Amino acid sequence: MVERLQSAFGGSRAALALAVVFAIGLGLRLDYAIRAPHEPVDDSRAYARIAASLHEGDGFTQGDDPRHRALQPATNYTPGLPLLVAGVYELRGEVDRAAARTVLAILSALAIPLTFLLGKRLGGTAAGLLAAVPIAIYPALLDYTGMLMTEPVGTAVLAGLLLAFVRACEASSPGRWALAGVLQGALAMLRPECLLLVPLLALAAAWLRSRRAGRSWRATAVPVALMAGCACLVILPWTVRNLVVLDRLVPLSTGGGQLLYQGGYVPAGPDSEDITPTLLEEHPWIRRELGPLPGPIYRGQVVEELAAREYPGEDPDVALRRMGRDQYFDNLTEQPLDLAAFVAGKVWLAWTGTVRTVMERPVWKAFHLSLMAFALIGLVLGLRRRSPEAVAIAVVVATATLSQAVFIASPRRVLLVLPAASALGGLGVTWLAARAREAARP
Repeated sequence: MVERLQSAFGGSRAALALAVVFAIGLGLRLDYAIRAPHEPVDDSRAYARIAASLHEGDGFTQGDDPRHRALQPATNYTPGLPLLVAGVYELRGEVDRAAARTVLAILSALAIPLTFLLGKRLGGTAAGLLAAVPIAIYPALLDYTGMLMTEPVGTAVLAGLLLAFVRACEASSPGRWALAGVLQGALAMLRPECLLLVPLLALAAAWLRSRRAGRSWRATAVPVALMAGCACLVILPWTVRNLVVLDRLVPLSTGGGQLLYQGGYVPAGPDSEDITPTLLEEHPWIRRELGPLPGPIYRGQVVEELAAREYPGEDPDVALRRMGRDQYFDNLTEQPLDLAAFVAGKVWLAWTGTVRTVMERPVWKAFHLSLMAFALIGLVLGLRRRSPEAVAIAVVVATATLSQAVFIASPRRVLLVLPAASALGGLGVTWLAARAREAARP
């Protein structure tokens, strides 16, 4: 058993090195989970309120305080994290956020060995070890481990999904295909934009399977359909629940209309922090309509006022979806160059911007930019080799990029795909090192 594990992790020295990296990453996560050194962000507070409401039998709500409901309705949040945290509360018999953060920290630490295995498949043991290090120490991930947030545990689910996907494509085992589908569904339950991965990874799997000689259409279609079906089964209960409660088809969460409208608001520029002041300057009546508030004005409140005036009596999310589509069409036909520059700016901001204050420090900013540069090299190299791992990662990267291009740009969402970027970065570094050694030979 020990020999098999050592072989899987590249030998005893590599296994020992990975154990050290894992211990550091787990220790840092547990420290942040227990101390919770930073004030939770608004989304973290909302997740905490929803989980507490679930535990107390009040359903998927933010409680009775109207101020909380005014910020974002509970339906704007995907159910995965609140359900998981509520499950921890049920086991503890009380609302215990420290216990929930500890469980999430342990789960998120699984991303370290999973990313190692992904990097090892792409570029060997050295690439795997290099890939594991950023996952262990990335400061923004650690910050969010001290809160109730989707990103830390989402990195482990994504890394596991990528490994399960490529392993499924190598064999015809129904269990592997089912596992890949279940992990796709679990990831979508954490982040709604990941629902797009279900059809895209199905197409990628069909292409990878078709490249193998002698594969019939049935040998390709059946396992791919099994994977997609298992993904849909994971989210189906929540979709049915939403159909009953909301009286309309909402696969996971509402709020897409809000993000679509905000993501196409060209006058504010690519930075989402500029949307609220720009909208308030353009529509001063909104401030009067909102009246005195106990806290700052949020983007959601502003655009909902716009929707209420444009489509009175209609559900704000539905109205904003229509307004967002119209806005994109108008921009495309009237100012296509401005729209193109705006979208490019959003994508650049998402992949190179800072997530937390700590990432603004020069050393960590350089660390992040270097990781993205090496990842880009690794992606090009992997795709040139037609590596199944690189193809799967390319689908994930394309999905994340499309989400940032269409909706508001948020570097926070890039955290979720950090295992993919780290695995590619490990490949990029080892390839460059090999080229440097070759060039140095006499």
